[in-house]
Amino acid sequence: MPTSDDDLPSSIGTQASLIQRVRDLTDAASWAEFDRLYRPFLLKIARRSGLSPDDADEIVQEVFAKVAQAIVEFRLDKERGRFRGWLKAITVRKLIDRHRAQNRSVVAIAISSEPLVFDSLEEEWDREYRRHLLEHAMHEVHSRVEWKTWTCFEEHTLRHRTAEEIAAELGMSVTAVYQNAFRTIKRIRERCRDYEEEQACNV
Repeated sequence: MPTSDDDLPSSIGTQASLIQRVRDLTDAASWAEFDRLYRPFLLKIARRSGLSPDDADEIVQEVFAKVAQAIVEFRLDKERGRFRGWLKAITVRKLIDRHRAQNRSVVAIAISSEPLVFDSLEEEWDREYRRHLLEHAMHEVHSRVEWKTWTCFEEHTLRHRTAEEIAAELGMSVTAVYQNAFRTIKRIRERCRDYEEEQACNV
């Protein structure tokens, strides 16, 4: 059962971001969360590059190993780029190496200060990354709030129904509908900030 809204902290995550927490390689809980967040996305990207399921899984394992090796030295710096750009650089290097090893033809382009990347993946990486992150954050929040709170958000924010209609159906005030929708949006955005990607969640 979801936790009562009254019992939820202002942020569902913790004060330290996920990227900061996984710098501690012994933090198994944070690494498990990191795995849940990034593995499905990276598998999708690897498969779209043309790799088989087994090769895609191996690539993701290699990416995770590289992240674990280098994360201690990683610094969040908005002037130099976000974590997603760093993760992309690691991933595309691994993909290119794998495709070259398999003697496949690689169509690549050069972009400033980044390695060669697959032309088809270059355009979709950020778009897919933001979409995946938002879906993950929404799923996390959905699982932790009361159903009425989520329904107010879903019906008003996502389906664009009027607060008056929703209030009548749920037996609450119009003000409560607005408050619940706003609180849910805030929690989704906070969850995104926990991943150091606050701009990824456009809700």
